[in-house]
Amino acid sequence: MTKKLFSMLALLCLTAAGAWAQTEQTVDVTPVTGQTNQWTLAMPAGNVVLHVEYEPELTATFKAANALTIEAGKATVSVTENGQPVNTATLADGKLSPLYQGQTVILKASEGYKFRKVEVKKDPGLKTLTVKGKQLKYVEGDTWQQAIERPENEGSGWRVQGNYILNGELTLMIGSGYVRPEHTIDATKNYSLEAD
Repeated sequence: MTKKLFSMLALLCLTAAGAWAQTEQTVDVTPVTGQTNQWTLAMPAGNVVLHVEYEPELTATFKAANALTIEAGKATVSVTENGQPVNTATLADGKLSPLYQGQTVILKASEGYKFRKVEVKKDPGLKTLTVKGKQLKYVEGDTWQQAIERPENEGSGWRVQGNYILNGELTLMIGSGYVRPEHTIDATKNYSLEAD
């Protein structure tokens, strides 16, 4: 659930004075059960201005030496905020989310295990390239091979076959030349998918 702080100003028309006055009014805003990031409110009798403050949801991705997740039984992960446990974050597929700025992530090695090294790196941020309606997620500097092998592209139709890049039965081209798996993705180039 995204944390949102709501305050509403009811604008009341003072017909006798011919002016507008602003009065603070509390309105209950509640999350919609079973719906992510949807909220409802009961409108008061007057006009309102809705002020919404957003706090971005963050994700911590865990990459172990031999797997993309914290291995079951080898470590536990918990989250606290202001020293109190927070039960809103869940660990699935190596990703712990949602997390919010200021929360503390606690990693604890299970008995018989120890951490060799723990690093925190900024997520490079995925970009999207669309070629003839087919999307590919990549990180700046990725080769075509690296981008196609990203889990985010599973089921996208992109694949490497020998020294060629394919999507369905179409081959990735740039001008009249083939794009090779070792070529670095360049979003400024005019890629196309062509029948070979």
